[in-house]
Amino acid sequence: GKLPEDDYLNLREKYRAKAIGSLKGMDELESKGGVSKDIEDEIEKEVLTLRMDIGKGSQGGTAFCTQCGKERSLKDRFCSWCGAKLAKP
Repeated sequence: GKLPEDDYLNLREKYRAKAIGSLKGMDELESKGGVSKDIEDEIEKEVLTLRMDIGKGSQGGTAFCTQCGKERSLKDRFCSWCGAKLAKP
């Protein structure tokens, strides 16, 4: 409700077209053999590790779950989102 209707519709179409282009690109990549699942898993682990490192340095005392990537408190022993046991920071 904070955008005029015409601005909303323009933005929605812009991002819908961008998403469709991304999905088509992913389909094309996949049809050419794609990226192996192992590489995708490795990238996800790297991203989660970086998020945790950023969270450790933040003033808010937060980090991220290494399983699902959701933000968590440094005091948490289990992820409130996925239930994974969390390592001590």
